[in-house]
Amino acid sequence: MTHRITTGLQAVITRAAGLLGMVMLMGHASSQEINAEMDAPGSQFFIGEHVPLTLKVTADKNILIQWPVTGDTLATGLVVLKKGSTDTAKSEGGLYTYSQTITVTVFDSGTYTVDPIIVRFSNPGSSFIKEAYTPSLLLTFSLAELTDEEELRDLKPPFSFPVTFREALIPGLISLLFVVGIIMLIRFIRRRKRRRRAAPEAVIPVPEQRLEPWQIALEALDHVKFPAMPQEVKGYYETVSGIVREYLRDGLSVNAPELTTRQVLRRIAARRDISTRCHGTLQRILQISDLVKFAKLVPIGVQHQALMEDARTFVADTAPAFVAGPTELHREEEP
Repeated sequence: MTHRITTGLQAVITRAAGLLGMVMLMGHASSQEINAEMDAPGSQFFIGEHVPLTLKVTADKNILIQWPVTGDTLATGLVVLKKGSTDTAKSEGGLYTYSQTITVTVFDSGTYTVDPIIVRFSNPGSSFIKEAYTPSLLLTFSLAELTDEEELRDLKPPFSFPVTFREALIPGLISLLFVVGIIMLIRFIRRRKRRRRAAPEAVIPVPEQRLEPWQIALEALDHVKFPAMPQEVKGYYETVSGIVREYLRDGLSVNAPELTTRQVLRRIAARRDISTRCHGTLQRILQISDLVKFAKLVPIGVQHQALMEDARTFVADTAPAFVAGPTELHREEEP
């Protein structure tokens, strides 16, 4: 009986020790991930004293930290006077310590509690945001106790602010530049008025001759370069077919850039002023361009030259139709 009780106690103790070890291991792993704390140079201070609080975060260099943004007060009545910049220092074990000094003060006696500050962070390669909290901090502010022989005095003696030459130099230079800028502005305005008085009458410019859409298309085709590399073929066919589609829109009143190839060919076929030969030429241009853009067709060099010749021929042959004006057949289009 005694042996069974001893064995049971040993099992319970072993299980409790294992659970305690797991808790300590989890706490250790969490502390290795990130540690946030708020330090103060003490806990007892005088009213009006400037107290520097240090927000400190220790973490691995690969952990992404969202530095907390504090407001104008850390607690009711605890006023933030100044916030320092965030400093970084390398700690032992490959960890980095990030710190920021926040100077606070109060104007009434009592005990003030700085609530935990949330520090958000994420592990490398993860978008999951985790949170760490600084421990609460208690600060007590009180009036200085005076005996009958003492008198109230400043915490720090008064001191003066002597103005050095370097401090006076910057405002002086700014004032000098301001005066020089005003003088130069006045001279510029006076010279401009004199030039206006002496300037001859303005000559009305002759407007430049506006090119027709078919001229613009042919000129654009002249600037298209043949593809020298296989990766340039797709851009070449997109450019040539794009020029032809813009010409259809501006010269033949067919909004080709917004239509499919089938819709464009159907509207051109309904035009009395466009010959069947021109319709076939346009069909070759658009269909081979679609195959290159969407079906990843890789034409040979002879087809590059044929595409350019077809584009020039179509623009040149349909230019009289543009001059004469579009005439469409009134027939019901296919759905």
